[in-house]
Amino acid sequence: MKKVASLILVIIIFSLSCKELDKLTMFDIEYETSFILPPLPQISVPVEIWVPPVPTNSDSIFDAYSTSSGMIEEVTLTELRLLIASIGKADFKFLKSISFYLGGDNVPEHEVAWLYEIPEDAGDTLFLTTTPDDLKGFITEDTLRVKIKILTDSATTTESVINILSVFHVDAKILGI
Repeated sequence: MKKVASLILVIIIFSLSCKELDKLTMFDIEYETSFILPPLPQISVPVEIWVPPVPTNSDSIFDAYSTSSGMIEEVTLTELRLLIASIGKADFKFLKSISFYLGGDNVPEHEVAWLYEIPEDAGDTLFLTTTPDDLKGFITEDTLRVKIKILTDSATTTESVINILSVFHVDAKILGI
């Protein structure tokens, strides 16, 4: 009976240690960029905006975590937030919907975040719904190509600077673990 209890205790300790070790192989990567949203005088007309390419710096980030692109198991987008950086009382009430797409040299374009119904009381910050899909192929690219599709429900007469904050959660093998 003591052997069985000891064996169960060893299994419990080992499984807890594996869970803690697994947490050590996970980290977040944050990217920030911005784009200029031009005046949008027409309502309900789809508009596509290309953001300048965003360098991933993935090799140096992976080095900092003692891993490499070949050891990445999964990458998920956990947050995509938009913030109007323009001076004054700007808000996102003019938007009806917004979608974000990522692309790269070696991966096809993919919708990664969206908000199909912008609330009437939208303020200067939006949190978009993010895809649960594995985005490993995008993070291992040298740069990310970002395309934004928007649909407005009211016209705008001024341009706005929009900041984008994205957080990618990386699950990697570190030191081969």
